[in-house]
Amino acid sequence: MIRILLLYVVLGCLAVSMALAQTDFTSQLDQLITESAAIDMFSGNVLVAENGKVIYRKSQGYADWEHKIAFNDSSKFNIGSIGKDFTQVVIAQLSQEGKLEMDDKLSKYLALFPATISDKITIRMLLRHEAGLGDYHPAIVHSIADRLHIISSQPLLFEPGTDRSYSNSGYVVLAAIIEKITGLSFDQNVQDRIFNKLNMRHSIPYYPGMKLENCANGTNVSPNGKKATEHVVNDGFTPSGDGGQYSTTADLLKFYWSLSADNRLLNDSHRLLFFTDFSAKPDFTLSEILTNEKAEFGFAGGLPGWNADVELFPGLNYIVIALSNFSDIDRPAEELCLRIGQVIRGKRYDKPRIPRFRFAYNQLSSLGAGPFILSANELLEQNGYETIQGPFFYNQLGYTLLGEKRIDEALVLFNHNTKLFPQNANAFDSLGEAYLLKGDTANAKINYAKSVALNPDNEQGRQVLEQLK
Repeated sequence: MIRILLLYVVLGCLAVSMALAQTDFTSQLDQLITESAAIDMFSGNVLVAENGKVIYRKSQGYADWEHKIAFNDSSKFNIGSIGKDFTQVVIAQLSQEGKLEMDDKLSKYLALFPATISDKITIRMLLRHEAGLGDYHPAIVHSIADRLHIISSQPLLFEPGTDRSYSNSGYVVLAAIIEKITGLSFDQNVQDRIFNKLNMRHSIPYYPGMKLENCANGTNVSPNGKKATEHVVNDGFTPSGDGGQYSTTADLLKFYWSLSADNRLLNDSHRLLFFTDFSAKPDFTLSEILTNEKAEFGFAGGLPGWNADVELFPGLNYIVIALSNFSDIDRPAEELCLRIGQVIRGKRYDKPRIPRFRFAYNQLSSLGAGPFILSANELLEQNGYETIQGPFFYNQLGYTLLGEKRIDEALVLFNHNTKLFPQNANAFDSLGEAYLLKGDTANAKINYAKSVALNPDNEQGRQVLEQLK
């Protein structure tokens, strides 16, 4: 009798302890999300699951900032490149059905390139971004066939299998292979093989002109803090193997929990392929991966107006999902998931900081354009932000200034950008546009001409040059 009583006391204390731990966990996440929202670092839905069951869920901000419409648990978000994981799963399913091999040559399925190239590219290389394909950049491209036409005309970035470079084009090719093998559209394959199987009722492909119910509006947050709804979805982001789907936090939990815990989508050998990036010789077994408390897997997607992130902690049995309708420039969902991961591991989370472009804009406005460009990298590095890696940084700040009629300051930034990146056509295009707004047609012509020379496909630049004549 005494033993039973002691057991009840121990169990009672343990229950109180667990309740306190859950309360502390919830309060930390509430505080983290509130702090992130206060600096416009996050707007969207957040979900945390343990052993496949939701233990935390929160909405922050608005699904529609223009009309102040709130989110709900089933709000749909564009998940960007997370859609590539659907492509990987369908390819893995076809492999376990014996309909393809990972090292099959591209030439077995598609006559996309001459045999001298197609015979060097394998399905595994496409999955691992090792095929040498880059990114198609369509103006308006609706179908996979249209994309393939563009991809087939572009030169390889490197000899297949000798390097790695992130490639949307490679996943379009994978979608075409799926269609070739099954005789069904890529969308239908994803619907039948994943969404229907897991009852992901709120996950759909999006095409321009579709009316989506209960869908968040993508929102661009300018460096000066102004929010603008993305009313028009870029036609280049219509569904294909590289993305284009909308989903919810609950639906994505079903997908990633299945990959972590059961064989409804993939058997164990193909789940191992998924978690080891389709390596030909995995360094770990599936059991070692799923029981390793230090293991963490991240899956992210982003495009103008959207950012999505899913983090798996298989050894701890946690899944964290954040879907944001703020633009991917500052990676709002990814930054939030990073800090939630710190809480899960019992650490104090890094305090959210204002977005990188907001910081840069504030420094620019304080110092002036001239002094800012002389110290920009040093300021960014000293304050823990990523330094300037490409022409997008000054381009983004410059257009913010143009929107505020600060044309002379924008010209300083755009001119500096062309000096830093003299082979970038867009840098000269932006400089030409700024000169045009200032009324300096002579310099506008010079820079539009440089842009067109660097990128002969710049049709808009050609049209401006014709008008200036």
